[in-house]
Amino acid sequence: MGDKSLGEMKNKVVVPLFALLFAITLAGSGKVTSQENSQAITSGPEETTRLNGNEAFECYVNQLYNACQLNDADMDKEVFRKALVGYYNIKRRNYLQNSSILSVIDYSKASTEKRLWILDLEKKKLLVHSLVAHGRKSGENLATSFSNTVNSHMSSLGFYKTGKVYFGKHGKSLVLHGLDKHYNSNAEGRSVVIHAADYVCEDFIKANGRLGRSHGCPAVSAEESERIINLLEGGTCLFVYHPEFKAAHSEYLNEATAIESYSKRANML
Repeated sequence: MGDKSLGEMKNKVVVPLFALLFAITLAGSGKVTSQENSQAITSGPEETTRLNGNEAFECYVNQLYNACQLNDADMDKEVFRKALVGYYNIKRRNYLQNSSILSVIDYSKASTEKRLWILDLEKKKLLVHSLVAHGRKSGENLATSFSNTVNSHMSSLGFYKTGKVYFGKHGKSLVLHGLDKHYNSNAEGRSVVIHAADYVCEDFIKANGRLGRSHGCPAVSAEESERIINLLEGGTCLFVYHPEFKAAHSEYLNEATAIESYSKRANML
C-alpha cells in the first residue's frame, strides 16, 4: 500500500472523528438545533403545562404574541399580557359566550395610529388592526383623561363584554357591557357602543392632524365597521387600555386567579 493510499485512510478516520468531537462539544455547550428551537417556539399550552403555573403562562403569552405577529402590528407586549390576564379572569366566571375572540384598544397611542387589534386566540391569528376614536373630552390627538360619568364625553377604560347588535342613529352598532366598576360600569347608561364614524379615516387625519372624536364611544371606520362588529358581537372580551388603568382598581388584573384559570384549562387539553 502506497503513501497516498495510507493518507486517504487517515483522512477517512480523522474527519468523522472530528465531526463526532464537534457534535459532543456543541451538546456540552447547551446549544440546540434549529429543529429543537422551532419546536420550543411553536409548542402549545399542552407543552407549557410541564412548567410551573407562572412559567407556563409567560411562555403562553410569548407564544401567542409571536404567532399573531403582534410586534409587527405595534402592540406592546405588556398591554397584551394584561389583556390576557383579564381575559382569563373573565373567562373563569363564564361571562363570555364567544371566547375565541379578544380585542384590545390602546389609548396610550395617538389617534393617528392603528390602536385597535382583534385576535382569534384559537387560530392564533390577528384578524383586524385598525384606527379607533376616543371621546372628545378625553383629549386631542392623545387621550389623557377618562371618565365613567354620564355626559362626560370621555372614553372609559377597562374590560368589557360585547353584547347585541342594534341599529341606531349611527347605523349598525354594538352594545358594550362595562365589567370594571371603577372604570366603565356606566357604559350602557352612557350609550358607549361601537359604531361607524366618517371621521375615523386617513383622509380626516391628513386634513386635521388627528382623528375626529366621539362622545365617548370607541368609534371605528365606516369601511371596517361591518366586519369589526360582526367579529365582536355576542359575548367577546374587549380590553381598553391606558396607563391610567391600574391593577389596584380592577379585579380582572388579578394575576394569581388568571394563571390558575389558564392552568386548569391547559391541563384539560
